[in-house]
Formats: sequence, structure tokens, C-alpha cells
Amino acid sequence: MEIMKHKISNYKRISFASISILLMTFCCLFSCSGDPVEMTSIKLSKTTIEADSVGQKDTLTATITPTDAANKNVVWSHLHDDVLELKSDGYKAYIKILKLGTDTIFVSAAEGNGVKSVCAVSMKDDDDDDDDDDE
Repeated sequence: MEIMKHKISNYKRISFASISILLMTFCCLFSCSGDPVEMTSIKLSKTTIEADSVGQKDTLTATITPTDAANKNVVWSHLHDDVLELKSDGYKAYIKILKLGTDTIFVSAAEGNGVKSVCAVSMKDDDDDDDDDDE
């Protein structure tokens, strides 16, 4: 009889542990979607920058949506290395105007799902505006 009590007691412990694991698994299946949340948009602090002088510095900040995206990384790029210098640190990009001209800055989702935002940068010669006034 003592052996039988011992076996039943162990069975109850195993049963309780198994039920607990099954319940946790069941709850997780229905509370966790399992699908990673993708970034759906990137908003820049500025969409245009009009520089007044060579050497001028500016900063752009990217804000992603949703904030709980699985991959929150962004990639910064631009078209013309001779017009501006672009350094990035996460959601911030630091810009320095190198010469007269125009450039376009892009920030894209690192996951490559096509989500991006753009900022147009221009640095024009002040004399160009004066020429228009003389006509």
C-alpha cells in the first residue's frame, strides 16, 4: 500500500507540472502573435534644408512607427558626397554643407521592406537671387 501511495503522489506532481506547462504554452500561443512587427513608416524632423553658407551644420532625426517594431534599425544615405557630409548615429543624422549644390538624404528601414523618408538639401549662391532682382 505504501508503494501505491508513493506512485500516486509522484503522478500528481508530474501531472500538475505538465498542466502548468501546457497552460503557459496555451496562453502564449494566444497572447503572442508570433509574427514580428514590421516598421510601417519613418518620419523625418525636416523634409527640406536650405543652407545659407558652406560649413553650415544641421541635424535630422528619424521617428519610426510603430515604436515596437521588431527591427528598429535605419540606414542613412545621400547622393552627392561632394555637396554634403553625412554622419549618422542611430535615428540621428548630422549634416555639414561642403559646397554649393543640391543633394537628397534618404533614411530607410534596415529590414528592406521599402519604408523610407527623404529630405531635400540645397545650398545656393546668394548672388543668384540678386541676379533675379536686376532683371
